[in-house]
Amino acid sequence: TLSHSSNRTWCRYCGSFGGGRVKYTYDVCYEIAKRYNTLKDFYKNEQSCYNRTRQKGWLKEYKWLKKERNV
Repeated sequence: TLSHSSNRTWCRYCGSFGGGRVKYTYDVCYEIAKRYNTLKDFYKNEQSCYNRTRQKGWLKEYKWLKKERNV
């Protein structure tokens, strides 16, 4: 049988061992958002983080994220 400790994975965002849940703090979301240039890409690739930033009101601080317009 598998022991509980063998199911633990290293969290690349918060730098600790955990059960797969990411703690979306302000700093973590900011670092993740910096990888993207558009709101669409941020949402498409990091939906949970995007939703957290909207809920907390942090999204308006990410001035570099551009809205795409259909031309």
